[in-house]
Amino acid sequence: MLPKIVAEFDSDGVYFYQAFKTSIASFAITNQRFGGIDFNHIRGVNDIHPITPITSGDASASEARGVIQWDPARDLTCFDELARTRSNSNIPRKMLRSRAIQIGLQGGLSDFYVNNTLSIEDVTEQALEVGKAHEEKKEDCEKAIRAMFDADRLPIERAYEPEILKNVHKLRLGLLPGEAADRIALLGTNPGRGGVKNSTT
Repeated sequence: MLPKIVAEFDSDGVYFYQAFKTSIASFAITNQRFGGIDFNHIRGVNDIHPITPITSGDASASEARGVIQWDPARDLTCFDELARTRSNSNIPRKMLRSRAIQIGLQGGLSDFYVNNTLSIEDVTEQALEVGKAHEEKKEDCEKAIRAMFDADRLPIERAYEPEILKNVHKLRLGLLPGEAADRIALLGTNPGRGGVKNSTT
């Protein structure tokens, strides 16, 4: 089975997640656009996540237009039992056969993203609620997260394929049969080796 991209999206666009300092977030939510004295998307990399913003920084690749980093995907419905046992951490369970993409935008690509954002929503409360749920016992955690999904307070991700993707891009992302798809198929099958795939837009 070929890999697939999943994301939360509708007929208008794709939902992305970002973390900002309070002043930047407050300006963006109030004005429904990025800006303010503390916001400078030209300096450095503008990171966006079409998934819940939990990343671990496994590996990356870069060029002038942007950076793509594949991090371990996390299961919101359950905490990582091993991490809790070892370090009393309540991070979500790592999904060994899946990867979450983090996209670092630079230059013109960052400009395009900032200037074409359709709406901005504060999801801090949901993030804190997920963290609180992961402090509970497994059964209570799963029940709390399920209730958030039922109340439409967490993203519902579906298979997504951008219409503008050419076959050469699909090959690099592993969405068509080829070397990239073969490498992705090995993710999570050999704990002794890092199965992270780097790709660059």
